[in-house]
Amino acid sequence: MGLAAGTLRTLAARQGARLDVKTAEQPGKILHEVRRGELRFPEGSDYEGLALPPVYFGTVDATLLWVSLLHDAWKWGMPAAEVEGLLGNLDRALEWLKDWADADGDGFLEYIDETGHGLANQGWKDSGDSIRWNDGSLATGPIALAEVQGYAYEAAVNAADLLDAFGRPGGAEWRDYAEGLAGKFRASFW
Repeated sequence: MGLAAGTLRTLAARQGARLDVKTAEQPGKILHEVRRGELRFPEGSDYEGLALPPVYFGTVDATLLWVSLLHDAWKWGMPAAEVEGLLGNLDRALEWLKDWADADGDGFLEYIDETGHGLANQGWKDSGDSIRWNDGSLATGPIALAEVQGYAYEAAVNAADLLDAFGRPGGAEWRDYAEGLAGKFRASFW
């Protein structure tokens, strides 16, 4: 439990608070990577031109996974007082999901590198050549990963459980969001 609680608190302390295109920070977003300095790949390398700042938020899934980890830690016995201490961060993560994760308004969570020198792929498969179209060509953004839609569904249901359990409003809204996302996914892909 200690590792999960420490991870939750550490990430919550660095949760996005503003809009910063260079670092991909957005209000409520959970960061992707922390390093001592900028990571810049040399000319001629497979990742030439990639430059990542010391604190980088370029991921579409970390916020969703943070929400689900908070839920799971609570279910596994994280003390209620510790969970309550993170509910403000949960609210901000849900605001990110509602306000920032679906930039084009199509009902799916997607990402795009707005800097031109960040990660082109911002899911768990974040290597430069990991996401391709049906014809084998490299995918270009915005990209909506199927697994991220599943993470969003799970995060919304988990958040609803937490909100209800701690007497906070919004549980029904997030269950409705999850059902809407699942319905849109089924209608689009099955």
